[in-house]
Amino acid sequence: MSISTLQPNIGPGSDHLLRPKLHPRHEVILSVDLGKAQDYSCYTVVEATPKTTTNLAGRQLTIMTLEVLNIQRMPLGTDYMDVAAHIRDVYRDPRLWRRPASGARVGPTALVDAGGVGDGVCDIINSHMGIRPIRYKLV
Repeated sequence: MSISTLQPNIGPGSDHLLRPKLHPRHEVILSVDLGKAQDYSCYTVVEATPKTTTNLAGRQLTIMTLEVLNIQRMPLGTDYMDVAAHIRDVYRDPRLWRRPASGARVGPTALVDAGGVGDGVCDIINSHMGIRPIRYKLV
C-alpha cells in the first residue's frame, strides 16, 4: 500500500462519516506511546479546533480547543506488530478523517513516541502500513 493511496476504511455510501474541515488549523491527532513489558502501549485521539474568544482587554483571540475523543491502553506485553496494526485500524476509522472544502480527504495527524523501540515501530507503521507518523522523543 502506498502512502498516497491510504484512505479511510469506509464502504460505498459511508462518506457521510467524514467530518468537515472548516478551518485550516482544525486537526484530529492520534498520539501513541509505546511500551511492552513494564509499561503499557496506549494512544489518545484528540480533536483540535480553533475558537475565537474575547479576552478581558476586549481583544479577539483565536485559541485551540481540545476534545479528547478516545483513550485506550493495550495489555502489557502486546506484540509491536499487533500495536502497529491496531494503530493502523484506528487511523483508518472514517470518523477521524476530515473533508475540507476542496473535497480531498484528510487523515488524522499521527504522533508516535520514537524513544526506545519506538523508532522500529514507526518504521513498521510507515513502510508496511502507509502512515507517516511524526516521531517524537521525550527527554
